[in-house]
Amino acid sequence: MHSNSRSVGMLKTYDARTKLYIMLAYLLMFLVGWKLIPVLIFVLTGAAIIYISRLKPGVLWDMSKSAVLIEILLSLILLMFAKPLLVLLVIIKLVMITFVYNSVMYCMKHVDVIDGLIGGFRLKINATRRLYSILEYFPEVYTQKKRVRSALKARGVDPDNGNIVSRFVKEILLAVPNHKNAFIELANRNKAMDMRGFTSVRRRKRIYEMKFEVVDDIVLVLAIILLLGTIFTQVYFK
Repeated sequence: MHSNSRSVGMLKTYDARTKLYIMLAYLLMFLVGWKLIPVLIFVLTGAAIIYISRLKPGVLWDMSKSAVLIEILLSLILLMFAKPLLVLLVIIKLVMITFVYNSVMYCMKHVDVIDGLIGGFRLKINATRRLYSILEYFPEVYTQKKRVRSALKARGVDPDNGNIVSRFVKEILLAVPNHKNAFIELANRNKAMDMRGFTSVRRRKRIYEMKFEVVDDIVLVLAIILLLGTIFTQVYFK
């Protein structure tokens, strides 16, 4: 994406480093804010990120529903040991960070993730490749899921047919091969990096040099303000 086409209202036009900084800031907001006002800031910030990603709600839900279902189940278990209000905050924050993570990753290409990690965090190659595999894992699971769904439909099987219980069972049954295939695919990418000599940060060449523009500066300032606002309201508000 060329820098002259960047817009505050279009997440995919941001510099790759900006997108990763947004995810990092949102993760810190997740860890810091556990009172009403900080959680409200967290939710509104997440809603804004999802909105500027321009990702269709149906696609976002399809990408996130497996994780959301697991988060709900874990929250129900937590309900036996913690106060209902705390459990409610936990599930809200888990669901929001899942949506935001998928929204941001949807707006990044594989090469963007690598370049963003190297250029934005000054990581060495081994650390970059490990973090790349972690960040790309769940998007790759979704890619494998789409492939399986397409294969089932080609055979005349509708994976969306049935009631909510049967669909949930199908989701669970397909989860194992999807995760297995995602793991294999990411392992193959790492092998491809070795074959292409991707073993040094200095040897990494980009087609387009990353460069912060005014839009990136504005977004990063907003992210810092929201993070500081979360910390301030957590410390000084009841």
